[in-house]
Amino acid sequence: MRQTAKSSCGNAKEERRDALGHGCRSWGREWLILGGILVLGFALRLAYLRENVENPRFCAPAIDAQFHDYWARGLAFGEWEPPSGLADPEIRSRPFLRPPGYPYFLAAVYVVAGPGYVTPRIAQFALALISCVLLFLIARRWRDAATGLVAAALYAVSWPLIFFEQELQAVGLFISLLLAVIFVLALWLERPTYWLSLVGGILLGFSALVRPTSLLLLPVLAVWILCTRPCRQSWRASAFASSMLLAGCALAVAPATVRNFIVAGDFVLVSSNGGINLYIGNNSEANGLCARVLPGYGEFGTCFDYGTIAEAVEREVGRDLKASEVSSFFARKACHHIRENPRGTIGLLLKKTLLFWGPREVSHNSIVECERAASPLLRNLPGSFSLVMSLAIVGLAGQLLRDRRGDGCDECCAAVRRHTTLLFVSVVLASFVAVLPFFVSARYRLPVVPVLIPFVADALCMLVRLVVSRRFRELAPSVIVLGLVFAVVNYPFVHYRPDQSDYHFMRGVALERKDRSDEAAWEYRLALKVNPQCDRSAYNLGNIMMNKGDVEQAVSLFDRVVELDPHNRRAINNLGNALAKLGKADDAIRLYEELLEEDSRDCLTRHNLALVLKDSRRFDAAAEQLLKIVASCPEISGSHRTLLGQTLLLARRVDESILHLRDAVKYNPQDSQAFYFLGIALGMHGRTNDAIEAFQASLRLDPNQAQTHSAMADLLKFQGRLEEAATEYRNALRLNPNLRIAREALAEIDQQIHQ
Repeated sequence: MRQTAKSSCGNAKEERRDALGHGCRSWGREWLILGGILVLGFALRLAYLRENVENPRFCAPAIDAQFHDYWARGLAFGEWEPPSGLADPEIRSRPFLRPPGYPYFLAAVYVVAGPGYVTPRIAQFALALISCVLLFLIARRWRDAATGLVAAALYAVSWPLIFFEQELQAVGLFISLLLAVIFVLALWLERPTYWLSLVGGILLGFSALVRPTSLLLLPVLAVWILCTRPCRQSWRASAFASSMLLAGCALAVAPATVRNFIVAGDFVLVSSNGGINLYIGNNSEANGLCARVLPGYGEFGTCFDYGTIAEAVEREVGRDLKASEVSSFFARKACHHIRENPRGTIGLLLKKTLLFWGPREVSHNSIVECERAASPLLRNLPGSFSLVMSLAIVGLAGQLLRDRRGDGCDECCAAVRRHTTLLFVSVVLASFVAVLPFFVSARYRLPVVPVLIPFVADALCMLVRLVVSRRFRELAPSVIVLGLVFAVVNYPFVHYRPDQSDYHFMRGVALERKDRSDEAAWEYRLALKVNPQCDRSAYNLGNIMMNKGDVEQAVSLFDRVVELDPHNRRAINNLGNALAKLGKADDAIRLYEELLEEDSRDCLTRHNLALVLKDSRRFDAAAEQLLKIVASCPEISGSHRTLLGQTLLLARRVDESILHLRDAVKYNPQDSQAFYFLGIALGMHGRTNDAIEAFQASLRLDPNQAQTHSAMADLLKFQGRLEEAATEYRNALRLNPNLRIAREALAEIDQQIHQ
C-alpha cells in the first residue's frame, strides 16, 4: 500500500508546496514567525496567570474542578479524605464516574512538580503551545504558510482559550488531543499508511478518556477514511485503514474498561455519568442548560453528590444497583420523557442548537462572561464566537468556490485539500451532535473553535489579499456577505443572560474555603443584591451569621431561603437550630417534626430534634429519637452512640446507657468522651472498679480532662484510696482551678490524712 501511494502522488508534500505558492517559502522564516507567536501566546497566558492568582477560585477549585483536583491528589499523594462537608465518592472502589483522562494528567503534574496550583496552569500553557503548533501545521498543509501562521496567531490570542486553560478542566487537554487526531489524519491523506491510522485511533481513544462523547467521532472518521480513498487507494486498503483506526481507539480505551470491571465487577466503557447527564438534558424541567437539581432525586451540585442520588434510585428500585444500572435507569427515564414529549423535545433541541451556535458564552461551573469582564486582560482580547463563526462560514464558502473553479493544484493535491475540508466540517458537526442530547455550555462548545480557526484564517488572508491587490469589486461582496452572516450569527435567537449572582456566589464559596468569611459574606450580599432570589447565597450567608453569633440575622436569612424553596431540608434544619439558640425550642421542634412526617428516614433532622429535646431537659424523648437513629442506621458513627449513651444516662436509664456506651467505644476506641460517660454510668451502677478503668482509659486518650480526673477521684475517695484521690483532685484543679467541689473534696482529704 505504501508503494502504491508513493507511485500515485510522487513526492506529494513538495508538489503541494509548489502548487499552493502562497505565504512564506522558507521553513526557517515560518518557524521564526511561529516562534514569535508562541512567545506572544505564552506572555498573554502568563499575564492572565498573574491576574488569576488573586482570584479566590484559583486555589479553591469548585464543582467539577474540585472533583478533578481531589481525584488527582488522591492518585498522586494518597489523599483520599473528601473535602469538608462532602461525601466520599469512593473513587477507588467504583467505576469511573467522570472520564479519567484529565485527573490522571493532573496527577502526573502533581507528582512531577508538587502539589501547588500554579504548575497545573503552566502545564496547560504547554498544552496550549502544542495546540498552537499543531494548528499551524494543519492549516499550512490545508492551505499555505500564511494561513497556518494566522491560525496559530488567532489561537494564541483567543480569550476563551486562555480563560479555560487556567481552569482545572479537561478542555485544554481535549483540544490538544483532538488537533493531534486531525493532524495525524491529515498526514494520512498524504501518506496513507496503516500505522498512521492506528496512531489516529489511539489518539482518538485518549480523547475519549478525556471526553467520552468524542467516541461519536469514531464512526464519522471511519466513514471519512472509507470515502476519501486518497490517491486512488483501493477500497480494501481504505477498509483496513478504518479497521486500524477502530483498533487503535479500542486499544486506548480498553484499560479504563478493564479497570472498571476489575474494581467493581461492572462493565462501564469509560465513565458512568452518561445516563445522569442525559437525564439532566431531557426531563420535565430541562431548559438546555446544566441543572443542579435532578427532579425527584435531589441536588446534584457536584460529583460528590452522586452517592446520595444513587441511594435515592436504589430506594425507588428496591435493591442495590451497580453504577452502570444507575446510569441505565436515568437513560431510560430520559428516553421515556423524549418519547412522551416529542414536540417539547424538538423545541428543546432547537433551543440547544441556537445556544450552541449563538453569541453568548453559556455558564457551567464558572460564569465565563463575568470572569472576562473582571479581567483587564481578557476583556481586551479577541475571541467572539460570533465573529469566529462568521469568518469561518465565509472561509468555508470561499474554499468551496475555489475547489469548484480549481486553483492550479494537481488532482491529488486538490483531493487532499477537499478531503481535509471535509474532515474539518465532519469534526465540527460531530462535536455539535455529541453535545446536543445533553446540555449546552461554553466549555463543551470550545473544542469546535480551533477546528473552525483554519477557515477563519483563510477568510482573513483572502480579505487581506483583496485589499493589498486593490481588488475592491471582489472585496465589497465578501465584506457584505460577512456582515450579513455576522448579523445572523450574532443575533440572540434564544434569550440567555449569565447570572451574575452565581458569579458572586462562587467567589463567596471559594473565600469560605480559604477561611475568609468576612469577604465571603460580602460576596453573598452582592449576590443577593443582584438577585434577591439567590437562595444559595442566603443560605451560606445565614451559616456565616450563625458562626459569628448573629442568630437573629441567621434566622431571617434561613426564613428567606425556606420561603424561596420550601423543600430545602438543610435550610429548615438550620432554621430550627437557630430558633433553638434563640430559646424558641417549641418552634424548632415543630419544624423538625414536620420534616420527619415527610421523611421518617432523615437521620440528620432526627438528630437535631434529639439535641433540642435534650437541651430542653426532655431526656426520655431525646433518647427515643436517638434510639430510632441507631435502629434505622446500624452503621451510625461512634459519636452518635456516645450522645445516645449520655442522653440515656441523663434520663436515668443506666443499664441502657452502659450498653450503648460500650458500643460507642467499640466503634471508636479513640473516643475519650465515650469512656468518660461509660465511667459515670458504671459508677452509678455501683461497679466502681470498672468505672475507674473506664476513666483511666479516657485519660490515656486525653489527659487534659479536668472533669474526668475529678470523677475518678470521687470513686477513689469512696474506696478509701485517699492518696490516689488527692492526686487526681490536684490534677483536676491544675487543669481547671474553678472546680469548687474538687477543691472542697481535696481539703477534706488533706484534713483526714493529717489527723
